[in-house]
Amino acid sequence: MNWILHNHSNFYHGGMPAIEKYSNALENRRRQHPCSTMLEGEHVQQIKENGFTVIPNAFGESTITKLKQEFDEAVEKNHCKKDEHYTVITDPLLSCPAIVDVATHDTIFTTVSEFFGCVPSIGTLNFRQSHVNKSEPVTTQLFHCDQNSLSFIKCFIYLNNVVDAEDGPLTIVPESLRKKPTNWSSKYRWAEEEMTAIYGSDCLSYLTASAGDLIIARATTAFHRGTPPTRQDRTMLTLNYVVHPEDWKPVNFKMKMDDLERLEDRKKPLTDFLIKVRK
Repeated sequence: MNWILHNHSNFYHGGMPAIEKYSNALENRRRQHPCSTMLEGEHVQQIKENGFTVIPNAFGESTITKLKQEFDEAVEKNHCKKDEHYTVITDPLLSCPAIVDVATHDTIFTTVSEFFGCVPSIGTLNFRQSHVNKSEPVTTQLFHCDQNSLSFIKCFIYLNNVVDAEDGPLTIVPESLRKKPTNWSSKYRWAEEEMTAIYGSDCLSYLTASAGDLIIARATTAFHRGTPPTRQDRTMLTLNYVVHPEDWKPVNFKMKMDDLERLEDRKKPLTDFLIKVRK
């Protein structure tokens, strides 16, 4: 197998021009919204070394219960899109206001700011239930490397316990953080059989966690997927943090101006790439 290593520009989507563009965006963000500390905590070190970290019990039972209630209410009001694979909440920050408190939580705020060396902004987010079904995997259930940015952070909060592969955990190929096959960008979606043929039969790492735990990862620029659940439906909140608008495109995620105004000033930059609305 011929490999491209992580220190080569072709390891990244867009190559050297994309690296330079990202570096400029990061430098500008650090000037505009510097981090209050240059220290890197244990979790940031784990993210940089291993691609992810798991913070147990980051959110209490009351928060998880509230998120579940708001998810169900949004579905009842038809503020969602449904198919056999997923139920996805539309305009999640408007439909489920508890997300704002989660997305600006001190633990997330501190960790993502330390990682970037500045305060990033929320980019896109996803509040979704993955359904048990017998169909072939689709979209994010297939392995892929995110192309939203060369370097960004994703936070994952399961709303139900995800204890093994049958529950549908986030699944990564850790070795792909350091090397990718030379044809890695020839297509976007890859089957599990292709991953094991390239990286070996034991290449997959299942990021299991309990409801209320927080998974923070940079590993989604390497190969990963949401493993399809086979035992029970899995509900998860996913939050992206970036130093430039994702895909360098205008944002389309909305939040209430009232929610922005009640944030601490130090956290308001987290909303820079969101559309503020009065509702």
